[in-house]
Amino acid sequence: MQVTINHREENAGLTGKQRNYFVDCDIRFSEEERATIDARGLHQHSFEVTGAQPPRPRAHYIGAGCLRGFAPIVGLAGIVLVFFSGVAGLLIIAAPVMYIAGRIMDRRPPGEAKPQQVTLGRLLNNPLLTVYAYDPADAGRIDDELRETLGSIKNRLVINTEVRAPQTFEL
Repeated sequence: MQVTINHREENAGLTGKQRNYFVDCDIRFSEEERATIDARGLHQHSFEVTGAQPPRPRAHYIGAGCLRGFAPIVGLAGIVLVFFSGVAGLLIIAAPVMYIAGRIMDRRPPGEAKPQQVTLGRLLNNPLLTVYAYDPADAGRIDDELRETLGSIKNRLVINTEVRAPQTFEL
């Protein structure tokens, strides 16, 4: 198993002053490990890592509420103004679009991103894994956890290479 771990920092927010930190992990199985996973049917064996998306910014809560709140007002204004102006028809179209956009923005639950359940089968098909970190220290902790988890997966694959021979013993 060959693992490449990369720590990445991205600008975030409207002004770019905020930072998002990510740990990218590229996991490549050797041909022997791939054969073991296929032969023993270990594709559904999984492990859990934290989510890949940063938590929602506070502006999303405000923006989603404003879009949903002002949509009916814009719609009513469009209905009233349609008698006086042909452009007001755009307001009638904009109202449902605003409401739907507000609902879509509000779909993602508050707080941390959901943990990722990563299966060995998924890693065979897509070896890239990304985990969000709050700061560089958290990225270091995630790095250590990934190393420990992947080490135990490697040990499990080695143990699964051969089936134990029958043994007789006395108690």
